[in-house]
Amino acid sequence: MSGLNNKTILIAGATGAIGEAIARQCAALGAQVILGYNANQEKALKLQSELPNSHTLKLDLTQNSELEQTFNEHKTLLDNVTGLVNASGINVAGPLMSLDGAAVEKQINANLTGAIQLTRLVSKSMIRKRQGSIVHMGSVSAHRMVRGHSVYSATKAGLEGFTKALAAELAKRGIRVNTVLPGPVMSEMLKNSMETTGDNPAERVPMQRLITPDEIAKATVFLLSDNSSAITGVCLPVDGGYLLW
Repeated sequence: MSGLNNKTILIAGATGAIGEAIARQCAALGAQVILGYNANQEKALKLQSELPNSHTLKLDLTQNSELEQTFNEHKTLLDNVTGLVNASGINVAGPLMSLDGAAVEKQINANLTGAIQLTRLVSKSMIRKRQGSIVHMGSVSAHRMVRGHSVYSATKAGLEGFTKALAAELAKRGIRVNTVLPGPVMSEMLKNSMETTGDNPAERVPMQRLITPDEIAKATVFLLSDNSSAITGVCLPVDGGYLLW
């Protein structure tokens, strides 16, 4: 795989299991990495201390006005972004009738609206440079339904529609837009979901195991790199065959 030298990658959700794996692989391939975080500043700073040529940046995708302000305050750094990874997301599992309005709104804002707003802001400088790669973190939940995930599934399905429409819109400007669809990945989000729903998704994976964050990161880095220069508008499952059944 070609390196990511001379590329600046902004990763929203860099303190999550998948985001951290992506950050580490991008840094190892020579990229300047901007570690976007919301609540876990301590972990972001620790990760920054371990990765050369990295920066931390607070990103609250649920607050558009704050996001706009962040971009205005850090314009010099963010104008250099050539790759964006939207790896931020939340899943409040449970039957729809058991969720309050705040839980529904929080998921939609973090998983879909926030990703759209962040992409809108980052793509402005990419359009000026006529180059860039945007990778969203979707989910197999957009295709295979599980009880207790109705809002989460809806947000991830919306993200796929956004990916394809934006890929068509930006292709002529030299910007590629793709989505990675992780299968069941052992993370805090999955652990909480399993405790709430009693579901064990590994039982439905043909490879009979969970996917690792590093495996998701490898696919993401490929889509960020010039090795995927003709790939846009793709929603790529990295799921151990989960969607085959």
